[in-house]
Amino acid sequence: MSDKDIVLPVMDYENNPFWVCTMCYHLARAAQRGELSKGCGHMRCHSPYEGSCFTEYEGPLTEDMLKQWCFVCGDPSDHLIQAADTLTPFGVCAKHAPDAIEGINVIKLGEREEKPLTEEGEA
Repeated sequence: MSDKDIVLPVMDYENNPFWVCTMCYHLARAAQRGELSKGCGHMRCHSPYEGSCFTEYEGPLTEDMLKQWCFVCGDPSDHLIQAADTLTPFGVCAKHAPDAIEGINVIKLGEREEKPLTEEGEA
């Protein structure tokens, strides 16, 4: 079975609590093998809260998408966080944003502008 045949997300929040993980082909392959309790098998692939940036992620989420959506739950992001020694920032919602974690940079995103519709229906 090729990756294009894999159905995402893999719903396994008990063993793999991050939305990013549920959108990863590594976890989907583990699910196909019946090995979800072992996670995806990439033991060095961690979240920014653990000082990393999902280095082994393989899936449809682009770098921009990872900034726009909370990596924990998939809701729209309010902040960007970045582990101190990594280059990749990740989106995080207000519910999952850390108040203060050593080694984590937190950037509050500006309020999202919503333009009113004109009579013609254009923003």
